[in-house]
This record gives sequence, structure tokens and C-alpha cells, in this order.
Amino acid sequence: LLSISPSDIGKDRLYPAPKNEILITYGWEIAVLESIRGAEALVKVQESNMFNDPPDAGMEYIVVRIHVRYIGTDDKSVNISSSDFKSTGSANTVYDNPYVVSPEPSLDITLYPGGEYEGWVVVQAAEGETGVSLVFDPLWDFSGDSKRYISLD
Repeated sequence: LLSISPSDIGKDRLYPAPKNEILITYGWEIAVLESIRGAEALVKVQESNMFNDPPDAGMEYIVVRIHVRYIGTDDKSVNISSSDFKSTGSANTVYDNPYVVSPEPSLDITLYPGGEYEGWVVVQAAEGETGVSLVFDPLWDFSGDSKRYISLD
């Protein structure tokens, strides 16, 4: 883990990393494995929990399967969850996450260095919005050095 250094891939909102590209930040390797949008995403969200509401008018869900690996070198555990991700797109808005139960397995895990996990997160964007990217912005990163953008289009 000591030999892994953060890369600049996905650091610029205007040049998001492509899907399936492994992003390396301070502490994390992240890859988007799959994303589902629109009607298919709505079905997946509603199948996850019968109490999940449809998105607000003019919005649509995007369900994203993510692979993460904690590459920190301190022998301590760190949590990563859907709250570390948001979405943005051509409307130049950062969208808050919807209040829904994510499909299983959901991305909410505490890992020690070298630990890996795959899970789903649910984000949202305006219906038909283009240039939609997943934004990784961990809550504990006050410097913004770990923020990355991954294309979902």
C-alpha cells in the first residue's frame, strides 16, 4: 500500500474519469462498475424497499455499483458509505442524495488497510440531464484533495 500514490484522474469536474477506470485518491481506490438510470433504476430502488418513494417531479434515480479498496497505511478502520457520493451534470448543480434504501449490498462498510468491498449507492439528477458524473467527496476530507468525478454517461 505504501507504493500507491494518488492520481489526477477525475480531479477536474469538466474532465471526469470514465466508468471502470480505477481512481486513486488519498486513501481510496474507487471504480464505478455499473450504473442504471431512469425507469430501470426506479424499479431497482422500489424493489429494494417497498417504502422507497419515487423521485421528486423532474428528477430521476441513478443506481451505481461501486468497488472500493481502502489503501490508507495507518492501521485503523475507515468507513465509506453512500453519504460520500453525490451527483452533478450539465445543469451545474450538485444534487443531494435521495432518502431511499439502496439495493443490497449497499455501500456502507468499515475497512482496514487493504480491505475491499462492492456495493450500491443511489444518487439523482434531473430527468434527461446530460454529462452526469458521480462525485466522490468524503466527509472527512476537509482539504478537498480526495474529491473525484466519474462519468455516468
